Amino acid sequence: MNPHLPAITLHVPKLARQVVLRPLENSLEDRHRVSTAYCALPESARMNRFWSNNASLSEKMIDRLLNADQHDHVVWAMLDPQDPAQPGIGAASYWRDPSDQTTAEFSITVGERFQRHGVGTLLLALLWLIARQHKIESFFGHVRTDNRPALRWFGKIGVESTVQSGDIHIIWPLRSPEEIDALIHPPALLPQIADWQRQLAPLIETRV
Repeated sequence: MNPHLPAITLHVPKLARQVVLRPLENSLEDRHRVSTAYCALPESARMNRFWSNNASLSEKMIDRLLNADQHDHVVWAMLDPQDPAQPGIGAASYWRDPSDQTTAEFSITVGERFQRHGVGTLLLALLWLIARQHKIESFFGHVRTDNRPALRWFGKIGVESTVQSGDIHIIWPLRSPEEIDALIHPPALLPQIADWQRQLAPLIETRV
């Protein structure tokens, strides 16, 4: 996938607005965007996403986040085209596991004012779709034990979880929309993820 991809414009009903989805790049604009968005997060959100409540992101961490080839390391953001001063609505990324090319570590951050509006579900559906196109079969992640909102959200995806070294390790298969449709009792968010993937697929496939 070309890291310099054109943006996708999409209507998100729960936000009642058009949003722009695009890959983040290691540009001055996106470095500023990521740094500003991080500083706007409350300490609890910084701990949950970055496992640190430092007041700002280091240049090294910004490099790690934004040096994405959009194949083994993918990072996309959701932006509000009507509010250019807003650094972002949310962002999500995955890193392919070098020891197992069929799985990748997934992470997501949603701005405080945009939570519970389907942003995380849409970003997950987007990366789920891209990952499948790059032969990734499952996502995994790590969740702090006191991050109850994330645990509830992942529970609605149907993850398998185990406690490892004081945090919760989660993993789930990246089913196709057709495989999700075939489930008799799918976890609550899977039908929404399947619907978003159907909408996104023709927009993404032309960019691979």
